[in-house]
Amino acid sequence: MPFRGRLGVASDFAPIHDLFLADGDVHLIILRSDALVHLEKTTDIWYRATVETNSTYRPAAGASRRFFWLPDEALSPMGCVQRLQFSYGSEHCGPLAGTWDAFAGLARCLGSPPGGDFDAEMFSYFRAVEGSDRWGTFADLFHGAALDFGTVIGSQRAEILLPQRSRRGSVVLPVPDNQWQLDVTYWWSTALASLQAAFVQRAAGPDVPELSQYMVRPKGPFSRQMCDSQKILSSDYSSFSVLGLCLTYAVGAAIIVASYAIEPILALLGRRRRRYPFLEWAANETLQLQRAAYQGIGSGSWAGFTDDIPRARRGEPLANLPRHYVEARKRGPAAAAAP
Repeated sequence: MPFRGRLGVASDFAPIHDLFLADGDVHLIILRSDALVHLEKTTDIWYRATVETNSTYRPAAGASRRFFWLPDEALSPMGCVQRLQFSYGSEHCGPLAGTWDAFAGLARCLGSPPGGDFDAEMFSYFRAVEGSDRWGTFADLFHGAALDFGTVIGSQRAEILLPQRSRRGSVVLPVPDNQWQLDVTYWWSTALASLQAAFVQRAAGPDVPELSQYMVRPKGPFSRQMCDSQKILSSDYSSFSVLGLCLTYAVGAAIIVASYAIEPILALLGRRRRRYPFLEWAANETLQLQRAAYQGIGSGSWAGFTDDIPRARRGEPLANLPRHYVEARKRGPAAAAAP
């Protein structure tokens, strides 16, 4: 990892002059695949396996036998350059550089230009400057995250490779031609997830209660303000708005009551104020029309001519209305009109 144009002491290896970059972190990842065999020929530039073996396998019952494939090289190296850039808003951005220089550029974005003994290695320079509280707060968060590929790969080792998860013993399942790109994308997604987890852990505190006594409270005004203003959603309980819940129930209950009360209220007002329109409206209801049909043939003694449901006398039988009108139609118009 370079810092201000020279190699930092935190680097795992010292690259030669041709591989050294002053504006980026050079990572060298070596894939060891000498003990693996592939089910299919692989042309990915990192997982390349194009050496056909004499061993065969049958993918399914009744299928033709296929050959296993060996990796072209026992050790397959891949070089990767990682650059970070931090921005504060849309107008304040630091340089696109390696990890340490990107952190140094973050100070300018936050309005805390570095000074003093800023050449100190590792994260000791985070607190070397008076007045860099805002910068140091964010730097501590980044320190707790695994942003560089070296930390991401070192924490998970072979499990960081996606084909490793679908491997069966020493047999590797089919690998796409861009598998190395998928792996690097996964590494960067893991680094971003680690950064998000660092913010959550800072707000939630340590998972082990015994570690609480070793926590160092923030001293600067910005770090204290940020610590006090952070909130983390707990799974132990849930919060909700009592006012919103009460309003929801109240409005819902009012709508239900109104839907049941509006019809009888309008019926009562119609009986008193608009008697003839109400009578005509009630007489054309389906059940009232059926009552009128029975009355037309002299069947039943009816009551409730303006109610929703007209009522015949209890126990009084009614005529077969459809049959009556069919027989009356056969006898002629005069018979159909007669009661």
